[in-house]
Amino acid sequence: MYGLKQAPRAWNAKIHAHLLQLSFVNSPTESTLYVRKDGEKLLIVVLYVDDLLITGPDEQEIADFKADLSKTFELTDLGHLHYYLSIQFITVEGGIFLSQRKYIEKLLQRFRFEDCKPISTPVEAGFKFSYQDKGEPTDVLLYQQAVGCLIFLCNTRPDIQYAVSQLSRFMHSPGTKHWQAAKRVFRYLKGTMDFSLFYGEGNSSTLTAFTDSDWAGCYDTRVSHSGNCLMIGNSCVSWLSKKQPTVATSSCEAEYRAAFSATVECVWLRRLLSDLSLEQPSPTCIFTDSQSALAIARNPVFHARTKHIEVHYHYVREQFHAKEINLVYVPTHENVADIFTKALSREKIEYFTSN
Repeated sequence: MYGLKQAPRAWNAKIHAHLLQLSFVNSPTESTLYVRKDGEKLLIVVLYVDDLLITGPDEQEIADFKADLSKTFELTDLGHLHYYLSIQFITVEGGIFLSQRKYIEKLLQRFRFEDCKPISTPVEAGFKFSYQDKGEPTDVLLYQQAVGCLIFLCNTRPDIQYAVSQLSRFMHSPGTKHWQAAKRVFRYLKGTMDFSLFYGEGNSSTLTAFTDSDWAGCYDTRVSHSGNCLMIGNSCVSWLSKKQPTVATSSCEAEYRAAFSATVECVWLRRLLSDLSLEQPSPTCIFTDSQSALAIARNPVFHARTKHIEVHYHYVREQFHAKEINLVYVPTHENVADIFTKALSREKIEYFTSN
């Protein structure tokens, strides 16, 4: 499988055909997801190369499926999910935690930060990353390795997503100030190794989203920064911190573009939840702190003032009128997505992280 370039493709075709033969349906929304429904029975399989995660309400059906699979493939049954792709799955009464504590400990040892002093925020409040004030050149390979590891850590740590997103911009030419900013993230991780995502039992399956932007946040290009956070009930399932592709001419436009990113993710997640028999009967609420972005989406009369905004961003308006989403105002101090767009104070970091 690992010897030839076409081997993974051949393997995927084989396991795909076998799962279809066992009456599974491959999700059109997510190619790695397979679902089998038979009346009230439900079996879900997630495929990652040659690793499978299997879940469903009936343990006997899971056992029968593994028996069917073992007739064709040589497999190892590792039992209940505890550790997968460097993520710990800790089952407790009332829910499950997703943690990367072990991975953080390895990172601190690898980059010799195991004895560093903890700090309360991943980025100094108000700090702006820039090429103009980067200091002396630093070790490019070391910087790339450190940031690459931090990118993988963002799988369970949305609180460092903004910092890592900013650090990633300087991979090819980092300076000493960028390396100092990276070291600050490691110091923050040192004091927050036990932070993890919690998914509660009996949690609501209602999808909601928060969106925000930092207008002209990049000092070098004056490009804005988008951030969004999607929740199922009280559990965070998806988040984004990313530079926008072009310069926004106003804060309204920047917020509207951020709402576009959240809308695309919401529509995809609604379809994915439908594949998992968790249909969303009502429009998904997207919370934003921009009244002007709300007006653009709700009222087509505002189009005359927004002719310069690219047409595809008006996908937000289309989905609003199709009742797939519903834009709702939320005050800035309650907007969780604020943590993905700028460097905040310790109090705000702690408040948004707890949420």
